[in-house]
Amino acid sequence: VWETENNACYDDMFCEPSRKDRLIRRPGNTLSNFFYLFSAMVVLTSSYSRAFISEEKTSFILSDATFGTMMLILSISSTVWHGCNAMWSHGVDLWSMD
Repeated sequence: VWETENNACYDDMFCEPSRKDRLIRRPGNTLSNFFYLFSAMVVLTSSYSRAFISEEKTSFILSDATFGTMMLILSISSTVWHGCNAMWSHGVDLWSMD
């Protein structure tokens, strides 16, 4: 179901070598997604705070929350894609980058 042995697409797109039979196949690309996760948490926390706690109301709360959600989706799908090469996550990864 996960198709983790198919490296053709990954090898054509990235230069980081795949470490087969490891918990994280490509640590550089996988662990760098922490910054997307951290940024998503900051944006989502700020959006929640401005929407429900703060007196400051702006028209950008919905767009900020959408941006934070997309970064969260990107961090998860990209971590799965680079970490274990699951083909189903590649489409979601590309979609969330656009």
